[in-house]
Amino acid sequence: MKRIIFVFVAILLSIGAIAAQGKQAVISAKETTFDFGTIKEGDGKVSHTFVIDNTGDGPLVLTRVIASCGCTTPEWTKEPVAPG
Repeated sequence: MKRIIFVFVAILLSIGAIAAQGKQAVISAKETTFDFGTIKEGDGKVSHTFVIDNTGDGPLVLTRVIASCGCTTPEWTKEPVAPG
C-alpha cells in the first residue's frame, strides 16, 4: 500500500512539474535601439518601427515600452503576439 501511495505522489509531482513549465513567450529583435540623430522641430514628425518576434511557444504580451527620451512617444500593439 505504501508503495502505491509513493508512486501516486511521484506521478502527481511529475505532472505538476510539467504543467509548471507551461508555454512561455520569448521576445527576439534584430534591432533594440535606434538613433534619430539631430532633428529640428521644423523638420516635422519622424518615426521608426521595431520588428519583434515571439520565438517561444506561448503568447507574448508587451505591457510596457520605455523611450530613452521624453521627446519620443512609443506606441505598440496591446494585442498578444502569437508564437512564430
